[in-house]
Amino acid sequence: MSRSLSYLRRGLLGVAFVGSLGFGVTQAFAGPATAPSSHLSCSPMECYAQCGGLCIRDPVSGHLDCVCDP
Repeated sequence: MSRSLSYLRRGLLGVAFVGSLGFGVTQAFAGPATAPSSHLSCSPMECYAQCGGLCIRDPVSGHLDCVCDP
């Protein structure tokens, strides 16, 4: 009986340890949280229809960003 409790304790400790390592790994590989912005990926017609803004090509990334009128 005492051996089975010892094995149970050791098993629970192992599960808790592996679970905490798994949680840490998911946090380490998670992407950074991005704040919502007024810039939307778009085509010129979509941008004008959504918010009356303009599509401007970002010089660094080359993506079209919708810049909405305030």
